[in-house]
Amino acid sequence: MADTDHPRASSDRCSRARPSIVAARRRRRDLWDVRLLTWNCARGPWPRKREALAALGADVAIVTEAPRVCAEDGLPWFGRPDAKNGTTVLLGPEYRFEVLAKPRRQPCVNALRITGPHSFTLVTVWTWPAPNYRQPLLDGIRRHSKLPGPFVVAGDFNGNPVFDKPRGRVRWSSCFDAVERLGVTSAYHAYTSEGYGRESRATHYFLRNAARTFHIDFVFIPTQWTIRSVTVPPFEDFAMSDHRPVIVDVNPGAD
Repeated sequence: MADTDHPRASSDRCSRARPSIVAARRRRRDLWDVRLLTWNCARGPWPRKREALAALGADVAIVTEAPRVCAEDGLPWFGRPDAKNGTTVLLGPEYRFEVLAKPRRQPCVNALRITGPHSFTLVTVWTWPAPNYRQPLLDGIRRHSKLPGPFVVAGDFNGNPVFDKPRGRVRWSSCFDAVERLGVTSAYHAYTSEGYGRESRATHYFLRNAARTFHIDFVFIPTQWTIRSVTVPPFEDFAMSDHRPVIVDVNPGAD
């Protein structure tokens, strides 16, 4: 992540008590139908990261900055040919995936069809300067917009509409508008009623510095789905990364 592209975000204070990682673990199944999460695991030993993810019991987990070894485990993995890290997706036992399009040379945005008790098109996001963070996101969303819905869009966007600059040619707000035109909304913002740039819970600690926090990881879900809960665990519970997961429990209703 380029520091120059990220102005200072709001602090991580929240009026509600911070949930512990224990509160984020799976409870009774009848509380929701699908648990989604996204997390930038910040490279490092994969077994340790996968163990942390398993404890959260997601049905669908979008994991960015994941090592190429994920592909050897039979998981989908999207990354540049010369890259050691990319994006992977972990699925619960009831779900399967199909990659819907051949990844591009700069595979920042990718699409899979997720099938199971609830089926949807998953668009994964992990942006990097190609040539900037915004253009590959906008191009990728437009490229996949004709796929069958409903859509879930999730990952490390490395941006937020509050980052827009007055003379920017491609704006973050334009990118997020394109995402929302897929019929989705940010689960965190819908659940908390917080605006972009006013998030009380950060998802990224730049250089692991508590004074330099940002909200740049998102899970967008169909607007008609019912949100049961959204959790961003405390940084201390995921100190193995400079990002915190965004955990979303939803009831999609009847397909």
